Amino acid sequence: MSSPTNSQHSERTPLLAEQTQVQAPKKASATWKIYIVITGIFAFLAIFSYCLRSSLPEALTDEQAAAVGGFAGQHAFDEYLSVQTEPRAGSSKANRHLREWLLRTVRDLSNNHTASVEIDEDGIQFVDKDGILASDKENGANYWMVESNNVLVKVIGTRGEEDAYLLSAHYGLCYFTVLVMILHVNELTHDGIGIAVMLEIYRNILQNPVEHTVIFNFNNYEEMGLWGSKGMLHHPWAKNIRGFLNLEGAGAGGRALMFRATSPDVMAQTMSSRIFQHANVLGNDLFELGLIKSATDYTVYLGGGIPGIDLAFYALRSHYHTTRDTLEYTNPRSLQHMGDLALAATRGAANSAGIITSEQPEAKPFVYYDILGQFGLTYSLLTSQILNSLVLLALPTYLAYSAFQSHQSNTINTNKACGPAIKRSIIGFIIVTITFVVVLVFSLLVGFLLTKTNPVALYGHIELGAVTIVAAAFFALIATQWAFTALDNKFNLYRSVLNLETATAYGLLSLNWIMLVGATFAAIKGVGSLYFVFWMYVGTAIAVSLQQKSSTGKVHSWAAALFAQICIFYPLVFDLVFLAFDSMRHTLADGTPEIAVYGLLALFTTLLVMCLIPWVHKAGYLMRATTFSGLLLVFLIVITSSLFPFNSTDSPNKLIFKQDVNYTTGASTISLASYSHVHEAVRAITTDEEWATRNTTIVRKTQTEVTVATKRLPLYFADQKSTKKEMQFSFKRVPTSKAKVQRVQATIQTQNTAVCTITVNDHPITYAKLDKMELTVPAKQLTILRQKIGEKYSVEFEYESEQPADGVLTCYYDEWVDGKNPAFIHTKKSIPDWSLLALRGFGVASVNANVQL
Repeated sequence: MSSPTNSQHSERTPLLAEQTQVQAPKKASATWKIYIVITGIFAFLAIFSYCLRSSLPEALTDEQAAAVGGFAGQHAFDEYLSVQTEPRAGSSKANRHLREWLLRTVRDLSNNHTASVEIDEDGIQFVDKDGILASDKENGANYWMVESNNVLVKVIGTRGEEDAYLLSAHYGLCYFTVLVMILHVNELTHDGIGIAVMLEIYRNILQNPVEHTVIFNFNNYEEMGLWGSKGMLHHPWAKNIRGFLNLEGAGAGGRALMFRATSPDVMAQTMSSRIFQHANVLGNDLFELGLIKSATDYTVYLGGGIPGIDLAFYALRSHYHTTRDTLEYTNPRSLQHMGDLALAATRGAANSAGIITSEQPEAKPFVYYDILGQFGLTYSLLTSQILNSLVLLALPTYLAYSAFQSHQSNTINTNKACGPAIKRSIIGFIIVTITFVVVLVFSLLVGFLLTKTNPVALYGHIELGAVTIVAAAFFALIATQWAFTALDNKFNLYRSVLNLETATAYGLLSLNWIMLVGATFAAIKGVGSLYFVFWMYVGTAIAVSLQQKSSTGKVHSWAAALFAQICIFYPLVFDLVFLAFDSMRHTLADGTPEIAVYGLLALFTTLLVMCLIPWVHKAGYLMRATTFSGLLLVFLIVITSSLFPFNSTDSPNKLIFKQDVNYTTGASTISLASYSHVHEAVRAITTDEEWATRNTTIVRKTQTEVTVATKRLPLYFADQKSTKKEMQFSFKRVPTSKAKVQRVQATIQTQNTAVCTITVNDHPITYAKLDKMELTVPAKQLTILRQKIGEKYSVEFEYESEQPADGVLTCYYDEWVDGKNPAFIHTKKSIPDWSLLALRGFGVASVNANVQL
């Protein structure tokens, strides 16, 4: 970036007041060395960042953990996770069996220690007074009558005070709304690992007591509507909770990420521990801005006024909620990583003065992130604003001071120098800004092209897709600089600014200054995820400073200035890139628009390559570099466009499975839905007769769903005798004094599911009563979720109609092992090896009975 300074300037000449002279022609060998060094540093920092941030700790045995005061991940894996090998959907008997195992386990552990422990099987009969899902309130879609099924444990701290810290994880994979895709299989990472971690922390605290009380909520029905956490808020213990840690599983292994947080003190305690850190405020901002629509128990606790942390896996989402979410596809080291973070947060909160107090702390946003997954930084938004403001003021202050000193020493020379310097800075800023727009837009266009030439290519080949976007960004950057140079050579547009290396360096500094102003304003508004802009600006300022020293002979290597510019900024942005890689690549099969992922890659890549503009001008030979980078880009586009997007290892296509059964006729259909390649999968599982019945529709705006008829019925509905035994029900009208209102008493008994829904055709349900629970908000459906399976229950409801109407009783079945759902098992075995099954909605099979009300 350096250029010789004119000898007439004094040492007090302002930083931007260098005169430009025409540089001697560069040798081609020197030029390509510069490009190689640039590429090498870029690649090195990318690989180095990925390797460090992806490393996992070794799982510790009991003895090893005791020696270092750490988390016994291997013990938790062997004793707690390995027993969770049975599908355990919230509607199934297996779910109840797991609950009984949890109760036995916590009791056995408490009996072996002297700590004061209270175990409550949850005395709250119903978890919500209105029973309406937040996502359904706008259109009044669904009443929920839910019997709580949590397992609550309280370990009294050595102080004997009631104020407590909460750990929460859900033990039953259930179902949520259409926002979340569910499959009721083993689900070891969602949320089996969270349960294993909580049990091990429970054991750790029993062995090594803490000062403050800790409550453990092993909750159920999380994905049916976050009912387990809602039930917790209705429990008497809730009034004493001062903070929480929610353990989630949005992926299937890898590192666990602290992705949402409103408890800065607990985060600081966690990051002070000598463990592998992994946290980023970006997730918090994406949720707060409404860019991520799903929810976890964190949302409920925070809505209850409790600050906390959301800790979750996010990588390998292709196995999340699928038949591969099993022990075979996870490992003790992932459990160890989540356990390290959870134990550090829990013991840090429970042993620290000032975190657990008699007053409820305020839930507030703050800045937090890790560096290369090794250590973390956390500070308030106010601190971020102050740091940004200080460095924002530093450059103008320095320039003003330098100009004043120069004016005092040589007024004439200063006036002559300032004019060209200002012009040079303005032109440099214009060039850099235009380049930023061109690079971003061109990278997006290449991403859009790839969505047409090979849809879902990122799903299985995001590394190659990212390299293609990087190549596009490099090409656009170099081509733009070539265009600016060519225009200058032809039309003498810049005249006095012949050295674009220096002009673009200060233009880049100016643009970064403006971006830092924007980041500071965002921090004022509560957005902390632009923390990297601070380091981008500081790095650029250091590089410009080193450029000045280089021109006076104090620094001899331009590569040192480049490395100083990007050594902190690049790893921080690479971390965001890899976070996007792992968290979003496999959401494409769920319906996430691929262009959104390309957009994130394009934005981050643009930020990365913008730092290289001055160094590209230093290298020169822009036409040749443009030609070479263009050919490389075309080659990568061709390769990326030709690859099959799925594979049988880490990127199988997630096919959403659904079976519908008619209770009366026994007719049944199955459907598979995904973003692409659905027909190939359906053809592989069907006979010619079944294939002839296919029907194709578009669902959830982006997914293709293919439905075919099948004779493979769930075991409980294999014949009329089994059907009548499994689902027994009656609907009787009862007198009411209300005009134009029908009142119905329904009696329902199912032997193998806890979840049924009542729908009145074309009429809203205006009132419902189950035991002591009454609901009065109009809704289209009434869903009942019982704690015990096999018991007969009665529910009364009303709907507005002058005449009796027809309705539908739908019950949902999630058991498929041991031949309980032949259609699911056949599909699982017959689909191509580049695909696997998942479920969205309620149940592996839905059984619909038409009823007269």
